[in-house]
Amino acid sequence: MNMILLALRNVMRNRHRSLATILAIAAGLTAINLFAGHIANVYGSLQVQAVAGERLGHLTVYKRGMLLEGKLKPKRYMFNAAETARLRTIVSDTGGVRLVSPRLSISGMASNGNASTIFVGEGVVAGDAPILREGLIEGAGGKLDPAQKYGVAVSSDLAKLLDYKVGSTVTLMTATIDGQANAMDAQIVDVFNTGNVNTNDKYLVLPLGLTQMLLDTEGVERFVVLLDDAAQTLPKRDALAASLKAAGFDVE
Repeated sequence: MNMILLALRNVMRNRHRSLATILAIAAGLTAINLFAGHIANVYGSLQVQAVAGERLGHLTVYKRGMLLEGKLKPKRYMFNAAETARLRTIVSDTGGVRLVSPRLSISGMASNGNASTIFVGEGVVAGDAPILREGLIEGAGGKLDPAQKYGVAVSSDLAKLLDYKVGSTVTLMTATIDGQANAMDAQIVDVFNTGNVNTNDKYLVLPLGLTQMLLDTEGVERFVVLLDDAAQTLPKRDALAASLKAAGFDVE
């Protein structure tokens, strides 16, 4: 008790110094809290951009080996139509899963009839995109129209290179899974900025069915899983791995 009284007496003896000390401590705590809030906001924005803006979801499921050996022999490590239906059911039934979306990567040449340039992109289920992209600012691009089987979304710099606009026809040339040349015409339904200078001059988003026709396959490369709660990402990863292994899927 005497120690407390002594401390209070010393505080009151030099009120100006005590007030300055208190204000300095308050300013320091305020700065720390503001900085912590800024960092939390940055990480939250990065999470939304990764999950929704880049369409990565919370988890991605591949057949084991696709990330390495699949670069040379993709057909061996793709999910066929029957496996796709089974896997989607298993993942959805584990609970806490909002969306299971199949994906298929593609690359090739895009042409306007006079000039051509390379493109990279991915095939997505058009109806899945609005669910996955919730949380982005209104008007965020890369949208597909489920009613347009041959409608594609084109990155803005690629559109400038080939003088594309919404409604333009684009010829896509690629190699099938078996290495045969293939080409199809598509219609541009959206022009968008990827937010990445390395992809904004070459990126396309295509309907999954169109991508499968271009690659001459019924298979898919991977599944993007969107969870109800991002905090459950790691526990859900382990639970899904166990469920899929029990069902005979060797995945990573």
